[in-house]
Amino acid sequence: MRDKNVKLLLIGLDGAMPGLLKKFSEEGEVPCLTQLTREGVLLELLPSPPCDTPTNWTTIVTGAWTGTHGVTGFNVHLPGESLSLGVRSGFDTRLCGAEFLWDVAEKKGLKSLLYDYPPSRPPTIKNGIVLGGWFNSGRVGSGVGSFHMPEFEKVLPYPGQLQMNSKGDDNQLFTTAIPLPKGSYYNAKETMERAEGMCNRFVKALQYLKKYHNWEVLFSHLHLLDYLSHQILNDIWEQHPDYTPKRGEKGWSVMRDAYHLLDRTISRVIDEFADEKTVVCVISDHGAVPSSRLVWPGSALEKAGLTKFLKDGDNYRIDPLASEAAFYFSPPEYIWVNLKGREPDGIVEPGGEYEEVRSQIISALLDIRDPENSKCPFSLVIRKEQAGFLGQWGDRCGDVICFTEPEYALLDFGMADHGIIGGMKELLEMGDLQIGGDTRQGSHHGHLPTHKISPFSISGVGIISGPGVRSGYFRPKPVQMVDIAPTLSHLLDWPKPTQAEGGLLWDILK
Repeated sequence: MRDKNVKLLLIGLDGAMPGLLKKFSEEGEVPCLTQLTREGVLLELLPSPPCDTPTNWTTIVTGAWTGTHGVTGFNVHLPGESLSLGVRSGFDTRLCGAEFLWDVAEKKGLKSLLYDYPPSRPPTIKNGIVLGGWFNSGRVGSGVGSFHMPEFEKVLPYPGQLQMNSKGDDNQLFTTAIPLPKGSYYNAKETMERAEGMCNRFVKALQYLKKYHNWEVLFSHLHLLDYLSHQILNDIWEQHPDYTPKRGEKGWSVMRDAYHLLDRTISRVIDEFADEKTVVCVISDHGAVPSSRLVWPGSALEKAGLTKFLKDGDNYRIDPLASEAAFYFSPPEYIWVNLKGREPDGIVEPGGEYEEVRSQIISALLDIRDPENSKCPFSLVIRKEQAGFLGQWGDRCGDVICFTEPEYALLDFGMADHGIIGGMKELLEMGDLQIGGDTRQGSHHGHLPTHKISPFSISGVGIISGPGVRSGYFRPKPVQMVDIAPTLSHLLDWPKPTQAEGGLLWDILK
């Protein structure tokens, strides 16, 4: 076999889950991924909370925990900035405090291709190629309590607009991920046609850029499975109160077709670009679990006198000048104390008053009860300094961190257009918890990395094969997402990223 000169193929499948990979492997739907696990190792990966897209695609390529790299989710609240300001986008590489693997590769003289990798803008490399990538250069929302969804910019290839040299539909070549419209999976034909087009553009872009720009390292991201999980999981979960066999069958069919399509795409990429010297890593950032209940902490904080709301036109917003506790809708896990000397409009004194407010926040959330079963919807409500085992430290993580039980979804801005259309006013009328309704969806925000509702899980999946890797090994215990970058660095004979905190997975090595 000729030397294809590709050192690493990192193929990211946003939202892929170990349980569904196992199911579809047993059904024969993912032969390429099944063969990769026979030739290499299969890992269950625990995300670094918050268990969301920007946080963990950053974790994967830095080997650093959330508290170190500082990408705390779709939104990042920076110390010293008023809670009355909108927060910054977590996809902005300038907010990351850790070195990326592609920076390490560039120091080794290698050219990287970043294909729609979420935290890749503005580019940190000078000699590589960055296509797509989720990015928002401004602030998100007008302040705490804002429902404003981030509007991600789709930017041109970098550097500049690459000159096309081949014939055909080159104008489509650099169109990267296209979100599927909500509810689109009900039209299964349209969903899969759009998904197949996305996958074909991915392969064509890799071929074109290999031919004319000779990339050697790939960091890529395909978002299909996460889009579907947010729409389908409740339909295919038989314990859901609204489950019907007809909708369940349709949902499983679309999910099965999506895994099969991605498997065929990965097979094409490996056949085209990998040889015996290439390390192949197929990886996801998180999974998701279905839910039948929606939890919102704002009502409990208001009843405890910790959060005050101002009428804003026909709606309401948090009043940061009168609230001891405040929060954004992303990351929903974080509750902030409005602390004097830290927040420009702070009203809570440091020391004893700060600790008392945190105690009241914790009590208010743990006192919430589901009226149907008297169960508390929270698995864990904890002070930041007690959450070091979850990678929570530093001044960008909230003062109190909360996680809901698996069947309860913690409301974030992504759920605002799933039925909560009245903004804060409707939430205040809803109270602590909503059972049923249009807000139900597959969720990963607000969950612990170990949460499962079999075969669904918040944990992600990792498959690594290539030189130096054991064959046919399924690691019986999960590993941390931070372990991936140091392990890939070892296999590729690169230095690990400077701030990497994960460990080398010795047991997967030959």
